[in-house]
Amino acid sequence: MFRFLNGLRLVVCCTIVGMVGLAHPVLAAPISILSYNIQNAITNLPVNPAALGFFGHTNSYTGTITDTGVQADTGFFGNGALVNYSGGTGTLIDGNISSGSQDNLFFTTSGTLSSDPGAGVQSVGLTITLFLDAFYTINTVEFYGANNPTSSIPGRLNGVDIEVQEGPVTGSESFSPTTPFGPLNSQGVPVNDRATFLGTAIDGLVTDRLILTNFSSTGNDIFTITEILADGIFVKGLPAPNQIVIFLAALGLIGVTRARTKTL
Repeated sequence: MFRFLNGLRLVVCCTIVGMVGLAHPVLAAPISILSYNIQNAITNLPVNPAALGFFGHTNSYTGTITDTGVQADTGFFGNGALVNYSGGTGTLIDGNISSGSQDNLFFTTSGTLSSDPGAGVQSVGLTITLFLDAFYTINTVEFYGANNPTSSIPGRLNGVDIEVQEGPVTGSESFSPTTPFGPLNSQGVPVNDRATFLGTAIDGLVTDRLILTNFSSTGNDIFTITEILADGIFVKGLPAPNQIVIFLAALGLIGVTRARTKTL
């Protein structure tokens, strides 16, 4: 009996090692986004980090906000300052799907820049970088524009380029148009958008971050995001939640076998 229990213990230990080192759980799961940076987000003038926002929209951020010194004239929506967000978390990943203009980022993709007014309307260089809690292959990325049926602004996002990166290995794909879904805005357009990686150039590539660039909009070069969600398959890093459950269960089984061994 003693030899049997020791053998069982060895099998369980090997199972634990195998599960903790497992590269691909069977099912995709929601991915935890730890933080994000934004380059060239538009905000009201004068810049006030305590109440970030533009055109009546406000958001929060725990990191550093730096004024680039460049202003963007959006035309109908007015003039704002371009700022950089770095090293923090906030509205885009706080788990709250807004139903209005609060907890909701207003973005512009283009404008007349104070640094080069003679060039006319041009891209502001908006870039959002999402930092994940481990390395994954990505299934989908979803952009929530706010469940606001009285506004035409949520739902204007219709394209984005997404880059994945693991060390020197990078890949990118243009999702244009994105796939709309969810509740409708005041114009009958779904307020959310989805980018699906299946069958694209970055399907199956491993990454611990998502770099979002080259955004496009259906009108006035503006759109809103209240939340970004992603799902995918865990590859490496901290154990995925389902692996942790199996690990703890196996540890419990080892404890039981030890207790029984002592009584024999």
